[in-house]
Amino acid sequence: MSTQTMFRVAALFNVAVAIALGFFHQELLPWLGMPDFVNPAFLQLFLALVFVFGIGYFWISIDFEKNRNIIKLGVAGKLAVVFLLLLHAVLGNVSWRLAALGLVDLWFAKLFMNFLTSTETQSSK
Repeated sequence: MSTQTMFRVAALFNVAVAIALGFFHQELLPWLGMPDFVNPAFLQLFLALVFVFGIGYFWISIDFEKNRNIIKLGVAGKLAVVFLLLLHAVLGNVSWRLAALGLVDLWFAKLFMNFLTSTETQSSK
């Protein structure tokens, strides 16, 4: 997979998650072992952040060097998602099904880190 394709797939993944949960949260959240949000603002804030990260990944696909810091932010965000999903699965707050979906974020975090490390010397010139 080319680097441009990798970041575009990451963008599409984030945008698709935001749209799917935005329109179908009443169906998807119970399937993922989560109750619906009491206050819709929390779900909407989460979805906005997921969507905005997707835009960032698309920007990266256009100019890797100019957007290296967004890649670093993406790694941190994806690792935070994985950690929090695993923590809440262990605590019984979310299903293991949802935690398993976090493996997609773990996979992207690894790909992003590989890109950063493999291009580190080139970008510091």
